[in-house]
Amino acid sequence: MSSQENRPSRLEARVDKNRLYILAAAMPVLYAVLYFVFKLDRISMIAWGVVIAIALVYAVKEMFTTGARVIIDRRGVLDKRIGMGVISWEDISGVYTTNLNNVPHVCLEVINEKKYLADRSIVTVAALKFHKYKNNISPFSINAGVLDTSADEIYNAIMEWREYYSVRGAQVPEAEVVV
Repeated sequence: MSSQENRPSRLEARVDKNRLYILAAAMPVLYAVLYFVFKLDRISMIAWGVVIAIALVYAVKEMFTTGARVIIDRRGVLDKRIGMGVISWEDISGVYTTNLNNVPHVCLEVINEKKYLADRSIVTVAALKFHKYKNNISPFSINAGVLDTSADEIYNAIMEWREYYSVRGAQVPEAEVVV
């Protein structure tokens, strides 16, 4: 029996377009509710408007994006949405799931965080550290809220691959450049 036969399957998670359409349609409704029901002051409405506009731009961008957004395979874990590249199996020390604002996340505990944060802007690194401190959640988290794959499926795939490499004495393949 070859090692290829026991290798876990590659998991590819894409954006669930229907869920994204619903979220995008709900954003203007949220803004109207904030204005007409809660009668927020002008500054609050401007702040909410900016947040909703940013979310809408992201939603529209994702609507026109094809292909997998999260890939779990022999190289490690890749979430193209966070732009940190493939997090290799040898750098993942732990995995857990949590909900943040009722949105499921799969969080990776990474041994060498600086390696993956090095190419990120100072603002992004500060935001991720603040997010970790404020919400007690890893900066290496996969938001499964708009994916076509559940957080449980993603978690299970990661655990299968970790088990696969731990049985082989951590013989993790070299990371490859992802195009």
